[in-house]
Amino acid sequence: MSILSLVLILALFVLQMVCTGKMEAEIWQGGRESKRRTKKSRLLKMVCSTCFILIALLALIANTGFTTFAGLMLLAFVLSWFGDLFLHFDKMFPHQAIGFVCFIAAHVIFIVAFLKEIQVLDPSQKAFPVLWIIVVLALWVISCVTLFLWAKVPVGPLMVAGLVYMLILCTMFGNAIRLGIVVWNEGIAGSALGTITLILGALGFFVSDCSMAFLKFSSKKEYNVNWFIDNFNLYTYYIGQSLLAFSLMFIS
Repeated sequence: MSILSLVLILALFVLQMVCTGKMEAEIWQGGRESKRRTKKSRLLKMVCSTCFILIALLALIANTGFTTFAGLMLLAFVLSWFGDLFLHFDKMFPHQAIGFVCFIAAHVIFIVAFLKEIQVLDPSQKAFPVLWIIVVLALWVISCVTLFLWAKVPVGPLMVAGLVYMLILCTMFGNAIRLGIVVWNEGIAGSALGTITLILGALGFFVSDCSMAFLKFSSKKEYNVNWFIDNFNLYTYYIGQSLLAFSLMFIS
């Protein structure tokens, strides 16, 4: 780990947070009841998304290693980048639909990356142990019931899509926790930081996507156009992605 890498990563994170704030200011320039995406807000968003890819690359350079796990993580970050691009358009079809597909693919790649790294670090681990299946399903049921009732998600195709997405999201989060525990137990240099950044990063991504139930799936307009939820969604997302990217300095 070099001081230069850490300084550059910190600078990228600060830039990302500043651009997130400017993007939100641009989106809500008409007031907290008026949400409007512009070319400027899209540009600022893509700067933010590019930052977590650059953080991942710097973390890998500092770690002096490029593994299958690192390659899969980078692929997931790139898919997230495209997801961010397409979700920033106002039209549901085809733009936002493509964005959701990109994020589903990104989560699936994250899951594969976590499972492969678990097997590398601890070959005795089963791919899908019964306990973790129970934990993931419990998290899925609790999350869906809580979010869908709270956000007033109507019964229909959107709810089905939300249920499928939440299952993939919970699987990603559950396996991030599994990998974090395995990394911690390995006791290698930086294992504690690897565990903390990985789990906190996955948690940020998880709660950010949970807030999408209000922004995209709710039947209540006050949730669809909500300054607080929108800010919460973006800040937790970018902090989560950046922490996941930073974890490559300690895990890959």
